[in-house]
Amino acid sequence: MRRQWIALILIGVAVAAAIFAAPRACNDDDDGGVLTSSGTPTEAPEIITEATSESDGLVLSLKVESESYDVDEQVTAKAVIKNTRPGAVTYQPLTPGLAAFRMVALSTLALGTARLSPSDDGPPAEGMLGPGDELELDVEWDQHLDIEITPIQAPPGKYSIRANFDAVVPGEPEPVLVSVAVTFRLEGSEPVLLPLDVLGRAVATDELKAWMEGRAENVICASPSTGFFYQGFMPSESAAETFDFLYASQVERGLPFCGIGTDGGNWRLNFFSQMGPAPNRLNILFDLNTGEIVRIEEPTIAPTASPSPAP
Repeated sequence: MRRQWIALILIGVAVAAAIFAAPRACNDDDDGGVLTSSGTPTEAPEIITEATSESDGLVLSLKVESESYDVDEQVTAKAVIKNTRPGAVTYQPLTPGLAAFRMVALSTLALGTARLSPSDDGPPAEGMLGPGDELELDVEWDQHLDIEITPIQAPPGKYSIRANFDAVVPGEPEPVLVSVAVTFRLEGSEPVLLPLDVLGRAVATDELKAWMEGRAENVICASPSTGFFYQGFMPSESAAETFDFLYASQVERGLPFCGIGTDGGNWRLNFFSQMGPAPNRLNILFDLNTGEIVRIEEPTIAPTASPSPAP
């Protein structure tokens, strides 16, 4: 869905529904990250390279090999789930499209996450785990975060890998989720401007001010890779986090909104508004690391009428 989002916004077809749906999908995912629901980063966790968690007789352990990794190193992690119950359990995913036993890399920065694939065949996506049985999951992370449309090198800082195991336990009315996380540092890469900061730079540009003239004094943007929404204020040249319902209202009223994603080594902000003079779209690209303007685009092909956003 997220790949579909960026394709639609770039060509201007059904742009409102596409951008709105992508962040909601990210928020509904139980692998959403270590960020608070408002989008504010949590306090950076301590470095913990080994951890174990237990729930209803299911014991999940996780380990990474090092406390820190250079920019060119693969981060390897191993998770083992053991059934210490007297009977078998069924493991099956609680979220469609995910394996019941899985891992994800998370950042304490509001940038994005990375779902991690098994480094070998891995265990089945669902099945049975008998009494005393174990399953092992090994993954490798190349230090890239999943951001539309171009994954980026994770900047320096503290990161986590989290393992999740979904199971149906006899006698329990609800499915059981066992989760455990380890933490480590990434070193040596360049810092990356955050989506909130890049929007703040955009609203200070003369080009966006001119495009916004006669449309509105604010623009609301969606960041699908994080699931967060940001509002830019033209008079004060500032930006702040905002709420999804305000974004939906902005789209419905035909007021300016945008999507934030990556394009190679750049941040790409695609602005759109149903009201105001042509062009009804403006795209601004900033260098991912320095925040300098790389290119400004005024697409000449007008989008088709945008449908109302999904409820």
